[in-house]
Amino acid sequence: MLNIVPLAVSGSALLLSIISYIYSVITKKYETLRTLRLQLSDVFSRIYATDLESLKVSGQAGITETLRQAEIGQLNQQRYFLLHQAMRLAEDIPKLVTDVEYNTIAYTSANVGDPLNADKFYRKANDAAPTPFFQSSAIRSYAVFLFNQHRFEEGRRQFENAASLITGSDNQARFARGTVYQNWAYSEHTLANSPKRAEQCVESARSEFSGIDVETFRNQLMAQLESQTAPFPKPVPAVAQPNAGAAAP
Repeated sequence: MLNIVPLAVSGSALLLSIISYIYSVITKKYETLRTLRLQLSDVFSRIYATDLESLKVSGQAGITETLRQAEIGQLNQQRYFLLHQAMRLAEDIPKLVTDVEYNTIAYTSANVGDPLNADKFYRKANDAAPTPFFQSSAIRSYAVFLFNQHRFEEGRRQFENAASLITGSDNQARFARGTVYQNWAYSEHTLANSPKRAEQCVESARSEFSGIDVETFRNQLMAQLESQTAPFPKPVPAVAQPNAGAAAP
């Protein structure tokens, strides 16, 4: 009977040791993930700061064009370096990366001339989107990218998909669908040189925005739409051809 006590104590000690080991492993894993997540947030902050600085340099007055291009070149190098950091960290902690962050990696990849990774991360942004509204936004960004790549038919399918994801007729739904059509119109006009399709998209956007029942918001959206699309050339109506079988006058 007395031999059972040391055995029980030994077993308890072993169990506590196992629990302590498991706890330490879980804690270490959590801390590693937390550290990587903080590093990724810092990289994105630096990417946004680089983008802002690039815009400032592009519009800066009082410098020579040679100096401007040199500064932009340095910022592009920094952006490229940060992009690869972001991609590596995102691959390490994929479940902790948001759809917006994947989208940031995607458009930055496109901006530095890496369309393969841009395509890859636009798709990841779509997969990570938590709701149809966020998914529609991710797909809309992907569609614009496809138009920039002259993949027009693929882009049109993605715009259609982005619009179809938004259901209902409340103000939020009308705003989201109208934004899809407005982006689509701009892409057709500017990138695909298709004024007829652009005009159809403008009409769809106008229809969505006009259904919003908050007057100030509706007027703001309509004014923005008209301002953006005012320079668009209108499609030339088809001229009726005379009946080939009719007698000449």
